[in-house]
Amino acid sequence: MSTQSRQNFLLAFATLAVVGFALYFFFPKSEIVLSKPGYDITLALFRTCNQSSDIEVARIEQLVQRMRNQLQAEEVSAIESILAFAKDGQWKTADLACRQLLEAQISRQ
Repeated sequence: MSTQSRQNFLLAFATLAVVGFALYFFFPKSEIVLSKPGYDITLALFRTCNQSSDIEVARIEQLVQRMRNQLQAEEVSAIESILAFAKDGQWKTADLACRQLLEAQISRQ
């Protein structure tokens, strides 16, 4: 790996890390209250993002569509925004968004 390539890689990594931390620490915490099905879907999505599985993202997206009538509109919106990050290959961002949404549920108990 050339010096220039290595510098570009390190710069890209540092930028990604800063953006990830900014999303996690500076964005407001989720105020969305998940139903039991919404929580279960978000938990499955969190695991999928950790595995970077495009196949599982597609399955979860289909599940959300089938269960739309059992979920609140804000749940669907939150889950779909996370799915969009995952489908775009932004696994860390999707992972952080899932984590925030799940942690917000725990702090409500």
